[in-house]
Amino acid sequence: MGVNCGSSRSDSVPDVYYCSNLQFPLLQTCDFKMQRIIGTGNYSQVRLARLHGQPVAVKVMNKALLYRQKQVQHVLVEKQVLRLLRSPFVVSLLGTCQDEVDLFCVMEYVAGGELFKVLVKRCKLPKVEACFYLSEVVQALCCLHAVGCLYRDTKPENVLLTAEGHVKLADLGFAKLLSRNERTFTMCGTPEYIAPELISGSGCGLELDWWQVGVLLYEMLAGKTPFMDSSPYRLYEKVLTASPNLSYRVFDEDSCSLLQGLLAKLPQQRLTQAQILAHPFFRSVRWLALLHTPPPFVPVLTDPFDTSCFDVFEEKHSEERLDSDLQQCFKDY
Repeated sequence: MGVNCGSSRSDSVPDVYYCSNLQFPLLQTCDFKMQRIIGTGNYSQVRLARLHGQPVAVKVMNKALLYRQKQVQHVLVEKQVLRLLRSPFVVSLLGTCQDEVDLFCVMEYVAGGELFKVLVKRCKLPKVEACFYLSEVVQALCCLHAVGCLYRDTKPENVLLTAEGHVKLADLGFAKLLSRNERTFTMCGTPEYIAPELISGSGCGLELDWWQVGVLLYEMLAGKTPFMDSSPYRLYEKVLTASPNLSYRVFDEDSCSLLQGLLAKLPQQRLTQAQILAHPFFRSVRWLALLHTPPPFVPVLTDPFDTSCFDVFEEKHSEERLDSDLQQCFKDY
């Protein structure tokens, strides 16, 4: 399943590969031919493109907008993290380049679309299917944590499916590299997935990602997130004080136990990575052979450039230019 490029920070991490000296080809904008938009974000759009005859996904980010929205550091960290690691469960970086207007992050194309669309169609998943997807998300986070990266944005929209039906975690725009025992206080992420320590302002470490894994599992099994409200204030109050409804009509004993351990209000009381990997919920999972486990759903695709698993987006692109004296902000991209 790969070559171990470096020693992991934790002996309990299964099948994690990362390397600090991965080599990337020098890319120019003329190397790839842009095709249609397959995703949009607050500061970017993602396009299918053709690079040397192969499909790639290109994240296009307007530099003026990034600077105005104070996102410069986020995009630099995203590139830094993607250059640090290789994992079969995290979207791979192929290279980056830029012109006077935009940054271009060239990544592998993951043709199966978002897990979110599967959930919209199915509403909720049986335990065996939820276990499959969650195990591969956990693997992806193990890899990110191995290089000290806090992901901060686990949600179905960021869980992509390959043509074979396996998971690739995408969009590291909120990722942050932490030193040992460091905590971060930036409020970011999807409201329904935000952890209590972010709301209370007590700061968060890698444990935040395991809270979000708990929310994702709950959503897959119950068809909704554990804390919901039309008012952000009331939503955050529930996250801080309410207990999730763990009805046995929806959750079995192992699911309840895992959810209680992941959705503990205090980070220090949350399950650790080693405890998660050893939890009875995953008793049927062969951690070192996940890619040999048949996925529950295989996308129907006609060719490598098929975009039928993605929504159709309106064509738009900002041509706003960043002042020449501010171009230096992106000199390391």
